[in-house]
Amino acid sequence: MLEGLAHSPLPAVVGLDDELRVLDKENHAGRHAAFLRSWLSLTEFGKAILAHKEDFSRHNPIDSLMGRHEADQRSDMAFRSCSDETSTETRMTRLILTADSSAAGALMGAHPGDLAIAIERRLIWGALLSGVQLDAFFAARTTQENGLHWQDDSPSWRLEEFGVADLGLIELCTKCEAVELWINPEPNAQLMLLWLLDYLRPHANVTSRLALVQADFSIGNQLPRELAALRPQAVPVRNDHLEIAASAWAAWRAPTPQAWFDLLARDLKTFLHLRNTVISLLEELPMRGSGLGATEMRILELISAGHVHPYEVFPGHEKSNERRVFGYWEVGALLDGLAHGPAPAVLGLDEGPFDLDMHEDAGRHARYKRSRLALTELGKAIIARADDFSWHNPIHRWWGGTEVVVREER
Repeated sequence: MLEGLAHSPLPAVVGLDDELRVLDKENHAGRHAAFLRSWLSLTEFGKAILAHKEDFSRHNPIDSLMGRHEADQRSDMAFRSCSDETSTETRMTRLILTADSSAAGALMGAHPGDLAIAIERRLIWGALLSGVQLDAFFAARTTQENGLHWQDDSPSWRLEEFGVADLGLIELCTKCEAVELWINPEPNAQLMLLWLLDYLRPHANVTSRLALVQADFSIGNQLPRELAALRPQAVPVRNDHLEIAASAWAAWRAPTPQAWFDLLARDLKTFLHLRNTVISLLEELPMRGSGLGATEMRILELISAGHVHPYEVFPGHEKSNERRVFGYWEVGALLDGLAHGPAPAVLGLDEGPFDLDMHEDAGRHARYKRSRLALTELGKAIIARADDFSWHNPIHRWWGGTEVVVREER
């Protein structure tokens, strides 16, 4: 996929040497080392994609990212709404809702439904939307700011092609014969599932056509042909789905973690990944004895074990940090907090903050990647459970509806 992003007719990434297009298994250690040293950056086109102003597939054949399959494997049905010729109302056969754009792209390529829409709102980082914003998020577009409407993460041309741009979620669902939720196992996607079901719950004309696919793999990491072959089962949404989702979503929005913790006493088997999500998010609260959450502690442990460059402590495929609660930007912010507070636990991080401005400045980003991390004496003491980060640094963050504030005092 990286090669596709870098070597397509209109690339989104520059810096990957053309000579590195093919990495065979035999005798290519030198070329592999050069590959690993490549300094990548976004093209203007890539920046536009990141800002949700462009779409890769409008300018490049889909096979550039999807393993050299045919440029389009979808049937005509994937592009057209099904309509009754005697009726003026158009009804699409199926709408698929998912929680990330990669999954939506894979699903469109695998043609399990007419239209796949990603809703990528981050629910595990920062303050949750207010009640008014929550109500407006899934409504028809009027005056909502960018990022505060459910269609903001989908290419506008695609929504216009299907004639659904700016519609409210309920209105669009009622135009479809079936609505499926394809949800990844990671915590943010599970929270999105809870929110969606809670929002749709009062609308029996929608829930009656609603089905759920609870994937035990990352949907967006599958090639369209592989995803079509997997044929995961879509289970009709029942009342117990809706009731548990409403309780769990209310618990996540509560001003203390108690209601979320109490979910562990309930039977959550209806949702395959909800119990693990509850536990994983509880583990990210500041722990007694360290003042840090599980992802922050794992970062310190990896640095202590000799992982000295910043990206070596980030989660990812086949990487040592197996935590999957936070995304790329969020982990970068956590590392910033460990390295740049009043009493740092990490030294050697040469750049920051970890934001888009730093990534767009090639020199700053290069310095960041070259940083050599080490633990301070405080970091070593935290690893040894002999000190607490919150005794020396203020902590202020949101965990669902809970505002976590810890003052720097013993």
